[in-house]
Amino acid sequence: MVALGVQLIKHEENKVHSEWSHVSFPELIADQVRTLTAVLNDACASLDTEDAKHHQQAKWDLWHALKARGRRPKVRPLRKTA
Repeated sequence: MVALGVQLIKHEENKVHSEWSHVSFPELIADQVRTLTAVLNDACASLDTEDAKHHQQAKWDLWHALKARGRRPKVRPLRKTA
């Protein structure tokens, strides 16, 4: 069976022997996918939180605008276009 990946050699000047290590492409890609998935999940959660805050603020602002002038609101509904 052929291993997908590359062999790396680590050589330090103060050591006599070099160290070989294998880097597996499937393992490397799986690790990158896990890392990117975590980053994207965090970003989506942050965006969802910000969206919820923005939505709540918009509802609050609209409620206050409607109540500010009694029965005559400061805001008008959008015009419907044909």
